[in-house]
Amino acid sequence: MGIRGKHRKTHRVRNMIVAGAATALAGGVMAPAAHAWDNDPNVTVKGGAGCKQLFYKVAFVQFHLFNGENAQSALVQGYYKVDFHNIPGSTVTNAGTFNGVGGNAVVYCQSVLNPASIYAWARSVTIQRPRIGNIQSLNLGGG
Repeated sequence: MGIRGKHRKTHRVRNMIVAGAATALAGGVMAPAAHAWDNDPNVTVKGGAGCKQLFYKVAFVQFHLFNGENAQSALVQGYYKVDFHNIPGSTVTNAGTFNGVGGNAVVYCQSVLNPASIYAWARSVTIQRPRIGNIQSLNLGGG
């Protein structure tokens, strides 16, 4: 009797594992792939940023793009996330192929000892539409 009960339990657990794996596989295979098309101007940018001065941490990051878009994000667990809504896809111009929009990212660093003490540093960026999906990874480094 004891062996038969253990056999059923193992069989039931194995069936649940197989069913779960099959469901996950079917969900991954049958789920529509995320693609960014030229007529979808939305791009999410994620990444990290840092401060070079001792005892300073990033308070927030701002983006100012040449197309007039602006975005701002505080860092959550060391990473920022911003959304843009007017990023063009690949178009051919007289100067060649153009994808994305240029601009500047400004990182604001705040003292952990004196929160009133803040400095900012900036760098040039280009926000581009990814070939697959709508997320661009962009680590800003430290300044």
